[in-house]
Amino acid sequence: MKTRAIGDALYAELVSQNPEHLLVLIEERFDFTPLFLAADGYRLYQTGGRGQPESHAVSALCRALLVKYLYNWSLTKTIEQLQLNLLVRWFVGYGLHETPMSRATLQRFAAWCAETDLDRTFFSDVLLQIREDHPDEAEKVQAGDTFALHSRARPQSRTELLRTASQRILEQVERELDDAHMPLLEALDRNALFGPEDETREYLLPPKVRTAREEATATAALPLLALARTYAECLPPAALPRLALERHTRLLEKILLDEFVLTMDGQGVAVGATLRDKHVKGAYVIGSVKDPEATFRNHGKRSDLGYNISITATDRFIHETGAATGAEPDSQGIVPLLTRQQEHLESVPPRFLYDQAAGYPKFFAQVEYATKGRTQLVARMVKAGRTGDLFGPLDFTLDDSGRLICPNGQVSSTCYRSRGKDRSGWTYRFTLEQCAGCPIMDMCREKSKKPAKYRQVFITDYLYNQREALAYQATEEFEQDMKRRADIERIIAALVRYNGARRADSYGLRKADFQVRMAATAYNLRRWAELLREEKREKRRQQRERKAEALAYAPDMGNGSGAQASESATERNKGDPVHAPPVG
Repeated sequence: MKTRAIGDALYAELVSQNPEHLLVLIEERFDFTPLFLAADGYRLYQTGGRGQPESHAVSALCRALLVKYLYNWSLTKTIEQLQLNLLVRWFVGYGLHETPMSRATLQRFAAWCAETDLDRTFFSDVLLQIREDHPDEAEKVQAGDTFALHSRARPQSRTELLRTASQRILEQVERELDDAHMPLLEALDRNALFGPEDETREYLLPPKVRTAREEATATAALPLLALARTYAECLPPAALPRLALERHTRLLEKILLDEFVLTMDGQGVAVGATLRDKHVKGAYVIGSVKDPEATFRNHGKRSDLGYNISITATDRFIHETGAATGAEPDSQGIVPLLTRQQEHLESVPPRFLYDQAAGYPKFFAQVEYATKGRTQLVARMVKAGRTGDLFGPLDFTLDDSGRLICPNGQVSSTCYRSRGKDRSGWTYRFTLEQCAGCPIMDMCREKSKKPAKYRQVFITDYLYNQREALAYQATEEFEQDMKRRADIERIIAALVRYNGARRADSYGLRKADFQVRMAATAYNLRRWAELLREEKREKRRQQRERKAEALAYAPDMGNGSGAQASESATERNKGDPVHAPPVG
């Protein structure tokens, strides 16, 4: 008890001497009770279940995880600071006499949080409390953008992909394989699949030799793929070995189908593989077997293996994040960002600013539908449907009865539904008779197409949204919004440079989502503390100014009193040798 009292007194003195420390400000302002209640299920996850004594309180685990992201520390450094830094120990909740958690304990808790979406509670609960201090945040304009979170795994070549995936299948098969399938395993050409021990390094090979090795490796992997499929069918459907084997098999199969054209024999069995043309590969090509959910994010001249992170923020705080595989288009994250805000924060911004990746009519319609018209998407519209100076779809008028009127006044009601992959709308047709003798034909048709062909015009289903967006784009408000959009770049820079959102700490899409959302939580808390300190400094400055003004405009009575006091002292000291004037 005496040791605890000494520790409490020391903590109290430490807090009083550091009133504006980040952890002190957070402890004074934020209530983490909902977070602790949400994390209480971790006790069931621990070995022994709820009946065992609690070694480390859930509150301490939550706070330690928060500290890790607040300061962008590794797990090891977090525990080191927990042992040595008294303010960290006080914030987490350990007394001076108590032994803090280990690195393994905090790592297990972090993994459980990622599995149970506890990062959502961290993020939303903190942001809602911040909004209590900054109520205007819910009504502010937000901007969105994306950035790359690099995978921990390095990109693998085709040969490395095939060999790594094959090795995982072999390890699983060799642990579980029965005697009936052993001949199939022994028939595999391991030398062709994994290469001889003295094999030349791949990067030293000429292109043709490298391609030959890739095709030979793929051909050698085909019997292993067939063996894995056959043996998986012999295992119980819900057995863990079967599920693991099927997962590894799907991975090898995707690599083969994405990168190679398979040759079949008469029975439909794949017996050979030829490297595909790079222009016809499948979507989301795997870059590493160690992190198969990470794909290549092409952004300008850069191509990074990792994840595409979407965020939305005001000029002060981040309001939502989301992770997708690297090859996911930027525009696909817009609606989920707004939908999750509506679900977890019960609000959406009045306007949502984005770059030209969102400048297509369908995205404006999607945002309007998802937010029930409460959010206006603001983006520079992509110029589509017009060839040079010729008339485009926007130069035609669609009346209320569904008829299309050309710039010369010709009317067409002949239309059919568009069947294009990325097109949703109607194609109208103007006949040759309607176009014959048109005085503005040179502005409507190319010379090679007149007048031997009818004129077709595609009208998108989102024409109304397109016209509204173009009308807003012509206003001064739009130009001001585009200037505000640059704020998101500053926030992204802070996330990747100071909050650990540039390189993934683990593998998998869910872990990437967890990491970025926790980094955003840390950013919001640090930004809130910075604004609070600025507010306190401003109050102190105003107090100093008021005090200075009070002294400057004080009445002259004080000066008169001072003069009288001086004269009285002179009179009292008359005749005193010490105060007598010098002689000569």
